[in-house]
Parts: sequence; C-alpha cells; structure tokens
Amino acid sequence: MIPKISVAIIAFNAEKYLLQVLTSAEKIAEEIVVVIDDKTTDKTEQIAKKFKARIYLKKWLGYAKQKNFALINAKNNWVLSIDSDEVIDEKLLKNIRQADFSKFEGFYLSRKNFFGNKWVKHCGWYPDYQLRLFKKNKMLFEEKDVHEKVKSSGKIGYLEGDILHFTYTSGKDYFEKISEYTALDAKILYNKKRKWSVFYQLFKPLKEFWQMYVIEKGYLDGMLGLKICLYSAYYKYLVAKKLRAYLKTVSRSESEIISSEKC
Repeated sequence: MIPKISVAIIAFNAEKYLLQVLTSAEKIAEEIVVVIDDKTTDKTEQIAKKFKARIYLKKWLGYAKQKNFALINAKNNWVLSIDSDEVIDEKLLKNIRQADFSKFEGFYLSRKNFFGNKWVKHCGWYPDYQLRLFKKNKMLFEEKDVHEKVKSSGKIGYLEGDILHFTYTSGKDYFEKISEYTALDAKILYNKKRKWSVFYQLFKPLKEFWQMYVIEKGYLDGMLGLKICLYSAYYKYLVAKKLRAYLKTVSRSESEIISSEKC
C-alpha cells in the first residue's frame, strides 16, 4: 500500500510553471508544502493557495537549507522533493502508486530536461537520475551552496517515468541563472583550496565540451546540442575566471593586513 506522501517545493518568482507543477503534485500528495522566498514579487503565493498548500514565507538560506526546511516541516515521513519548474509525468505518477515502499528507503527518479520547449536527449542531460522520493528521517539534502543532492542511506530503488524539468526557457534565461551558479561554484573551489592556472582556465572548458559533445553524444541533439555544450564549456570558463578573482581578492586583502602590521 502506498504511504502518505508530502510533496515539498521551494519557490522564488515561480508563477511560470507552478500551476503545472502543483497540478501534477496533488495527484500523489497527501499534503503539499511550499517554501517561498520572502523576496518573491509575482503570483507564486496566490497559486500555491489554490492548492491548499501549507505555505512558508522564508528568508533565503541557500538551496539545501531551504529544501531541508521544507522537509522538516512536512508532516509525513515519505517526501517527494521537487523544484518549482518540475512536473511529474503520468507514467511516474502511476509507478509511484504501484511501488513497493516496504523494500526501500528511497527512490531515484529520472529527470527529462528541457531547453526552451525541446527535450535534450543527450549531452549527459538524460536520464539525469535524482534521489527525490525518500524517507526524511533517513535522508536530507547535503548543505552545499549549489548542486545540492540528497545523501543516500539504505536501499534505494528506481522508478520508471520522468520528472519534466523546464530548466532554461532561452539562452538569455541560461546566462541570467549561471551568473549566480558560477559564483557559488567558484567559492566552493576556493574553499577546497583549488589553485588557478592558465592551463586550468583553458583545460576545464575544453574537457567539458569534449565530454558533453563527444562522449555524451551531444551532437545527436543537433544545433541545440552544440549550443548547450558550448554554453556548458563557457560555464566552466566563468567558474575558473571567478576562482581567479576570489584568489586575487584574498591575496590583496592579506597583503594589506601584512602592510598594516609592519606599520
């Protein structure tokens, strides 16, 4: 028998897809929890209220902390954590209803990523398995600044069907989003004591392009695949560039401290 499931969502100015997201979520959810960034200015809250979701307006704490707050405030132990641009397809809904929950602590779900209105079948973008349906007393999101994932514990199964992820609406949308993500990735590298070099600056983007376009067969996605692979290579370039900026800033600050001590 299927246990009671809470669907947990974090949102910021999410009105574009939230209606679709919640319409799919309510088909499987005993309750819906939506944690909304308190700086949201669109109709996100009004849409969530239509679905009788439990709504929390909360200051932004970071992706993992915000998601864990949603999990902690879910009343059921089994939680399906999705983003505000992710829709559960009918096949996945059916397989969740038919799953044997007694044998597992969680389930990996495949994610079908879209760029604009096109499904990206290659480039390493599919099936993009994510651990999203799990017992919250066993697992939480690792508290990373970006690319947060659930740390698995116990036996994990797989369910057929997809989460439809409307990740980027356009090239403009992509570059607006990666401004924040690349800065966070650079900070992570800095905290890991990663050193910058000209070789690193040039090698990482080339490696990323080769991996996605050749190894992951991005060329089979045509011009869109080429575009995504080039964008991803540029992402790595920006991360390395921002890492260098971090290192320069810290080095300059340390020099100023040393100079002041000499005085």
